[in-house]
Amino acid sequence: MIRAGIEAEINPIVGSEEQAEELIKYLRREMDGAPGDVWQSNMFGRSLYDLMSDGLHAKLEHIPDDARQKLSETLERIINEGSGGLICILL
Repeated sequence: MIRAGIEAEINPIVGSEEQAEELIKYLRREMDGAPGDVWQSNMFGRSLYDLMSDGLHAKLEHIPDDARQKLSETLERIINEGSGGLICILL
């Protein structure tokens, strides 16, 4: 597996600033109690996990085809041939 630090955000706030602050407090309490359970928090009928997953998929869909091809070829080469002496620059 390859790990990448991809950032995503959700903006589910509809309402006042006080309501937004209450949501943040709720999520922080969830994190303090059982961090893994926060992903099951329900927002507008969907879990936080589903909302974040949609955001990540949207970002990945915006990667241009040529960049996808270059990345795919580079990964294939590293995995199949080893990374000895390989310098990778994706533009």
